[in-house]
Amino acid sequence: MPLKATTVRRNACRACETLPVWVRRTVNDLLAHITVLDERIDQYDARIKQIALADDAGQRSMQLLGIGQATAKALTIVVRLDPRLICGQCISP
Repeated sequence: MPLKATTVRRNACRACETLPVWVRRTVNDLLAHITVLDERIDQYDARIKQIALADDAGQRSMQLLGIGQATAKALTIVVRLDPRLICGQCISP
């Protein structure tokens, strides 16, 4: 099972303590960059949620089991781009 991101970061910080200073600095820079990327992803997720909740089709999609905000918005966009997909045959497993 994959580890949570916070666990990976914590373990990386602990492992860094025994490394040479220049390696430690490099790893810390990379961890800081990952933190910035995580914050951006959180912002994108929040925006997708807002868009999906503001859209009737998105709200209806989210009522289906296993469909979250991102998937609902993606399905809404795909169907709007190609209305032939409304039947669902092209997107069902």
